[in-house]
Amino acid sequence: MYVYQNGVIKKKEDAALSIDDRGYTFGEGIYEVVRVYGGRVFTLADHWQRLKRSADEMEILLPDYFTRKHCMETISQLVEKNNQPESWVYLQVTRGVQFRSHGFLDNMTPMITMYLIPAGSWEKERQGVKVSLAEDIRWHRCDVKSTMLMANTLMKTRAAREGYFEVIFEREGFITEGSASNVFFVKEGELITPPLSNYILPGITRSYIMQLAGRLSLKCIERPVKVAELPTMDEIFVTATGIEAIPVSAVGQLDYRSPGPVYTQLMDEFNQDIEKLKWL
Repeated sequence: MYVYQNGVIKKKEDAALSIDDRGYTFGEGIYEVVRVYGGRVFTLADHWQRLKRSADEMEILLPDYFTRKHCMETISQLVEKNNQPESWVYLQVTRGVQFRSHGFLDNMTPMITMYLIPAGSWEKERQGVKVSLAEDIRWHRCDVKSTMLMANTLMKTRAAREGYFEVIFEREGFITEGSASNVFFVKEGELITPPLSNYILPGITRSYIMQLAGRLSLKCIERPVKVAELPTMDEIFVTATGIEAIPVSAVGQLDYRSPGPVYTQLMDEFNQDIEKLKWL
């Protein structure tokens, strides 16, 4: 397996990280997961803009050579060398190496890594998954795609132990998002999703679904969603790059139509876009 590390593509066994890397000692890092369909990179421009924003918010300095063009060329090389035309690209940037101290130095050299993960199939899950509901105990900058995800991984694992696919968070009576996904609701034919805030990641797939809704003349509303509204919803689905969109058949003991008609309409359009991408 070939991976990328600070400008160089090398075999995975030749890649190494310092134990003084702040991504290891403090979890100080940012990341993106980009989908490759048939060897074609999907929505890289959007992922790139979000990565840059995360870097700015975390005060991580991206080197001059690490441009969007460089990133695209690297992904293409990794796909070719690993023969993985259907894959997820995991891209991570840590602050860099420094002797352990809470305060970090200015102008540190970040550690940039990229590698491919074979894309899985979600055919079974597309018939509907069960999710749980839990208090949102994460930090206050969930809008930054940071590697500091202990609350997410803890709650996701606890939900999985109970047979749930995902856990949806609520804060002070309002839905925020999933541990690794954004959330959409359908009520009387209208698409609803919580508005972006510091508690919600600006998901790339979230944005794409909203664009598809506009194309299909489906009304899409960004507004706060109360937990108390869950029994009134007709459909629920979750979105993320890794899963695209997955319909929810139950939130705890509440059942929903899955897959619902609005979800199905959106996914049909999404899949058509992917087929067009492969032929570019």
